Amino acid sequence: MLNRFNISSCNGALTPIDLNVDLFSDDLLPDTAEEIAEMQRIPFQEAVGCIMYIAQGTRPDIVHAVGLMSRFNSNYGRVHWTAAVKRILRYLSQTRNLKLVYSNVDDELVGFSDSDWGGDKKDLKSTTGYAFILSGAAVSWNSKKQPIVAKSTTEAEYMALSMAASEAVWLKGIHRELVPGAPEVVTIQRDNKGAIDLARNPGYRPKTKHISIQHHFIRDRITAGDICVDKVASEDMIADCLTKRLPKDGHNKCVSRLGLM
Repeated sequence: MLNRFNISSCNGALTPIDLNVDLFSDDLLPDTAEEIAEMQRIPFQEAVGCIMYIAQGTRPDIVHAVGLMSRFNSNYGRVHWTAAVKRILRYLSQTRNLKLVYSNVDDELVGFSDSDWGGDKKDLKSTTGYAFILSGAAVSWNSKKQPIVAKSTTEAEYMALSMAASEAVWLKGIHRELVPGAPEVVTIQRDNKGAIDLARNPGYRPKTKHISIQHHFIRDRITAGDICVDKVASEDMIADCLTKRLPKDGHNKCVSRLGLM
């Protein structure tokens, strides 16, 4: 892929996206006919598609970066190409030996759910990120912008938790079919106490009465005994790199905890 986009001799990068670049700035977008024509000659969408294939298959550490770049598929500037897409390729070049490594140490399926409140500076929507770990490495992961604007961190985290719960129920069925005697309850780790309390206690709350019914799926699954939600410290949140750009040390910690070695 590096050969395909003529950057096989590039210098490696330690993180997928540069922390110091504001990708949402309107100043980065082409505003003249000449600039638009120039950008159309750049294989931006082709590169994003290629990287997305890797992100969905074996590299959860770049899935947020790819999702972020997908938001600019129809209107992108040179900085989006150099500081983001080519940066992801440079990161993949630097970490080309990373792979998911599984072991027989632990057969319990554990999920991690997180969100970045108002992370999209254009429409102020948050990003949901989740990862499920089995036998020491990730078996399922996702990073997706939420459909509506969350009014608080708790609401954003709660919507992310509900999305992770849907995946947990599906994974639980597969796991128990392949491994008879596997645990009946899937634990999802969260670092937001408000979202946990909201999921565990279905009582009426004036500040959350506007939340759509679809996001209360998590409550039903907890009551049914399919899912257990536990608190985890923010520094131990594996899904952090699925919702936001992180500095090198934080990113590497998440990469290791996802089972990439």
